[in-house]
Amino acid sequence: KDKKDKDKDKKDKDKEKKDKKKEKFREIKGSYLRREFKSQNFYRAFILPEDILSEDIDASFRNGVLRLNILKTSAIAKQKHVIDIK
Repeated sequence: KDKKDKDKDKKDKDKEKKDKKKEKFREIKGSYLRREFKSQNFYRAFILPEDILSEDIDASFRNGVLRLNILKTSAIAKQKHVIDIK
């Protein structure tokens, strides 16, 4: 009943998300046949700041929600490092 085709593209500092969804439905009742076809396209581009780790971006699209996980280099620099002094 439901078929999804996804196409994801990544570029360096400009991030793009493309998604394509196709649905097919077929129903046979008595002496008639009903067919429905539906196609949707989605495109969104993001311009990210320079302090983003572009190689570590993770994107997922589930139930109509696009979720991006993006790390900043400043977030990594703020991690505490304990050094023992002898």
